[in-house]
Amino acid sequence: ARPVRGRSERATMPWAVQQRRAYTRWCQRRLQGRVAVADVFAELNGPLLVLLLEVLSGERCDDRSVQLQCEGQNRIERVAQAALALQFARKLFTLKSWPSAEDLVDHNERAISKLLWALVVAFTKVGDDSIPRGCPRAWLMLWCSQMCADLPNVEPVTSFRKTAASPFHNGLVLCAIVHKHSPDAIPQMQSLSAANALTNIELAQEAAQKLFAIDKYFTAAEVAVLDEISMFLYVLEFHDACKSSAEVTRAVQSQPRGRSTSVPQPPEVTVVARSVLREGKWLRLCQTEYEDEEDRTVRSYESVSRTTRCCHGIDGVDIFPVVRRASHPDSIALVVQYRPAAGRYCVEFPAGLVDVKDGPDRDEATLEAARRELLEETGISFTRVLDGPSPVLFYDCSLTDDNGVAYAVEVDGDAPANRAPVQHLDDDEHINVLLVPLASLMDTVRAYDKKGYGIDAKVYALALGVQLGQTMTPK
Repeated sequence: ARPVRGRSERATMPWAVQQRRAYTRWCQRRLQGRVAVADVFAELNGPLLVLLLEVLSGERCDDRSVQLQCEGQNRIERVAQAALALQFARKLFTLKSWPSAEDLVDHNERAISKLLWALVVAFTKVGDDSIPRGCPRAWLMLWCSQMCADLPNVEPVTSFRKTAASPFHNGLVLCAIVHKHSPDAIPQMQSLSAANALTNIELAQEAAQKLFAIDKYFTAAEVAVLDEISMFLYVLEFHDACKSSAEVTRAVQSQPRGRSTSVPQPPEVTVVARSVLREGKWLRLCQTEYEDEEDRTVRSYESVSRTTRCCHGIDGVDIFPVVRRASHPDSIALVVQYRPAAGRYCVEFPAGLVDVKDGPDRDEATLEAARRELLEETGISFTRVLDGPSPVLFYDCSLTDDNGVAYAVEVDGDAPANRAPVQHLDDDEHINVLLVPLASLMDTVRAYDKKGYGIDAKVYALALGVQLGQTMTPK
C-alpha cells in the first residue's frame, strides 16, 4: 500500500512548493488592493475565505462574524468562523468532498489544495462572454491553441502536464501568447526552437513583465518543470493579462486621440498586517502596518473604512447630471443635504452606495446604482451616459479608503417625468435639489459658501474646470 504522507512531508515536495506559490499568486491577483496574502496555505481562515468568495462570486455573506478581516482569538472562535465560511461556500458551488472547519484552522495542505482548485474551477472565466464557466483547463488549452495557430514551430497543445515535447514547458506557448498580443515584443517568434526551453521562457517572461507587469515569481528553470496545476495557473495569468490589456486598448481606442503619457509602475509596498480597532454599523477604524518603501521600516497607520463595501471593490457612485431643455442653458443638477460629520448642509452631486444586488459585473452594478440614486435623490432619469465609469476615485486618501466611480449623464429636461420630478427618499433623508446653469456654477458655489454651506470638493472641481474652460485661451 502507498504510504500517506504527512502534512510537513507533503509541503516539502517540489510540486507542492510550486502549487503553494501558484495558488498564492492566484489569490493575490484577485484580492489585490483589499488584503495582502503572503502564503494562502498558511493564512486561509474563515474571514479570508469569505472575502475571496465575495470577490469571486459577486455575492455577499450576511454573517457579520466572518466579514471582518481578523481571525478569532482562540481555536473555538477560529473553527466557528471557518465553519460559517464553508457554509457560505456551499451556497455558491458544489464540491464532492468538502474540507472541515478544522482543516482550515489546522492548515491542512491537502484539504486546502482541493478547496482552492474547486474555487479555480468554479469561478475561472476563459475567453469572451460567449464561453461558459466550467472546465477551465479545456477552455484555456483551446485559447492557447488559437494563440499558436499558424506557428509551425509550436507543437499541438494537448495538456498542461510536463512531457518531452510539452509546448508549455519549452516556453513556446508563452512566447506565442505574448507574440499574438504584441508581435514586436518577440519578432523572432517563428525561428524559436523547442530545444532552447530556458531561453524561450526567459524571453516570454521579460516581454510579459514589460507588457503586462507579470512578476517573475517562478524562475525560467522552475517554469520548465512545473506540475500540471501550477502550469495551468501560470498560463492563466497570461490569459487574464491579455484579456485585461485588450479591454484597456479598446477603451483607449474609443477615446479621442491626444498626447500619450508614459506612466511608471508604482513602488511596491508590503502590507504586513491589517487589523480592526473598532467597528460600528457603517464604519470601522483600522490599523495598517506596512514596510516603508525605502528603508523597509515597519510603520503603523490608522484609517477608516466602510463596512458596506460590496464584492466589486467599489463603495459608491457620483452622478454628474447635465440637464438639457429647449430654450434653456445646459444646467447641472446638485443636491443639498445636512451632513452630521461636516456639521452643516452641504452642496453635492447626487451619489449613493453600490449594492451587490445591482449586478454581477462591476460596470453594470455601478451604472445601475447611478440610475437608482439619481432617481431617488432628484426624481429625474438620465437618457444616456456622456462619460463613465470613471477610474476608481479615492475621496480622501490620507483618511480613508472610501472610493467610488463617477458618471456624467445627460438628462432630457423636457421629458414628462423629468418636468415634474418626484423624489423617492428614505424616511431619514431630507434632500433639496438645485438646478444650476453650468456657465454660472462657480458663482453659485461661492454664493452658497458665503451663506455657510459646505461645498463638496468634486462640485468645486467641476466649477473650476468650467471657469478655466471659459477664461483660458488655448496655446
